[in-house]
Amino acid sequence: MRTFCLACFLLVAFVLPLAAGDAPELIINGKPLSEQEMQLVKMLEQRYGAKAIPGRYWYDGLTGLYGVEGYGTLGQLPAGLPLGGPLRENASNGTTGVFVNGRQLHLQEVQYLSQCTQVIPGRYWMDAMGNGGVEGGPLLFNMQQLCAAARQRGGDPYYGRVTGDGTTSGAMFRNSDGSITSVTCGPDGGCIY
Repeated sequence: MRTFCLACFLLVAFVLPLAAGDAPELIINGKPLSEQEMQLVKMLEQRYGAKAIPGRYWYDGLTGLYGVEGYGTLGQLPAGLPLGGPLRENASNGTTGVFVNGRQLHLQEVQYLSQCTQVIPGRYWMDAMGNGGVEGGPLLFNMQQLCAAARQRGGDPYYGRVTGDGTTSGAMFRNSDGSITSVTCGPDGGCIY
């Protein structure tokens, strides 16, 4: 079941007041919402009993994830809502080299995902159910399943990380059967398992 966290908009007004600003309107993906889009927001407000706070937000229509402009994910709305403009690469001011559906992830998002799996810089697609893969490629993972498995193992899927001379990096992982898998990645993005 997908969650709608319009109530998180209320939290934003207190936690990140400078990010949301005193804008008199909702701006999503750089575009002020039209009257038709505002009607959809009002319907969602009624359905979930929360009020959207005016400000600047980003929204990924493929995953339903959203956040305050310049920051990482704050919550999840239903996917596919016709709100705002196109999702921008710099919506979260990310510097990680990890792109999901065109948006460069914020460092805090990558740190969170690193608790579930090794996060390798690159361009990925993902849907609202957590299914994903390399941009333009087939399904390779389900992030919800990876995070659930990591929680069952105690939260950290890594035994440790090894970094070489700055051009290669490696990690050792504990598999569900208790065995260990290692991976080493080079500067060209290729990895040896």
